[in-house]
Amino acid sequence: MQTSNNLILFDTNIIIYNQDASCKQFEKSAAWHQKVINGEIKGVIASQNFVEFISVITNPKKIVKPLSQEKASLEIEKYFSCQAFKHIYPTEKTFSIFLNLSKKYQIKNSLQFFDLYLVSTILSWGIKKILTFNTEDFKKLEEIEIVKP
Repeated sequence: MQTSNNLILFDTNIIIYNQDASCKQFEKSAAWHQKVINGEIKGVIASQNFVEFISVITNPKKIVKPLSQEKASLEIEKYFSCQAFKHIYPTEKTFSIFLNLSKKYQIKNSLQFFDLYLVSTILSWGIKKILTFNTEDFKKLEEIEIVKP
């Protein structure tokens, strides 16, 4: 397992905004993707990001132009075929980190537990940076550095 502080997790919103050129966040998302492809930064995507991506991108209540489940799966396969992105999964340490963080931080919205689990996953790999437009979701967590595109 490689651990490094120079790796940066791409939050699900960065992946979603990279799908729609009409979205106001598209250009910034695409620019960060290009940085990974060019080797300027080391981008990381967790398995949870892929599950969240399909859940959101196929939901007509959340996306103006939702993708079919098949198209969403094809988009995920592009990330797996792109060697520039590192793919990570929960480790043996992830759940204990999650429990410790859930004791440390007061969660007000049950959906925040998913963000806390994502942070637990990256911390179990030694990753401390997350690229996100949703900085409010992570601002209380002193264990990570938030990077806004």
